[in-house]
Amino acid sequence: MSAIVCLQNGGLISGGAEGEIRVWSIDPTVQRMKTNLKEHRSLVSCIILSQDDKRAVSVSTDGSCIVWDLEN
Repeated sequence: MSAIVCLQNGGLISGGAEGEIRVWSIDPTVQRMKTNLKEHRSLVSCIILSQDDKRAVSVSTDGSCIVWDLEN
């Protein structure tokens, strides 16, 4: 994991060295990956959330910046 940010609902979003973005549901007894997104070609260096947790922006060392719709 190369980047991580917490959601207001207790979940989190992680970014990895292979360019993947993963959305996680975190409960006291169960941790479940909800979505696995792969668009970056290199390490995800930063993830930033909108104030309402509806969008996330990820930045990669490949020079790309992606805006993700987290509602759909």
